[in-house]
Amino acid sequence: MFQPKPPTPKYVPKKTGIDKITQIEDYDLFDYDVEVQPILNVLLSKSIEQGTLEVEEEHELDQIRKYKQSYHKRRQAEEAEWQQEVKREI
Repeated sequence: MFQPKPPTPKYVPKKTGIDKITQIEDYDLFDYDVEVQPILNVLLSKSIEQGTLEVEEEHELDQIRKYKQSYHKRRQAEEAEWQQEVKREI
């Protein structure tokens, strides 16, 4: 009888160009301690600055809220006093 057909081999494209090698030592690319320190300084400075601004903003909003409450209390007291004077005159 017939023999089974052998499997088709995988397609491998022809090589073009010349193979080159580049050897990189550990010290050639990146010195972590030296290169990362400025980046960390910027990140930490910006984070602390942003946090400080947020705390200052919250404090200002709290002061504004307190001032509004005291203003409304004064206005209500003045209105009540004014209404009492109007009633006395009548």
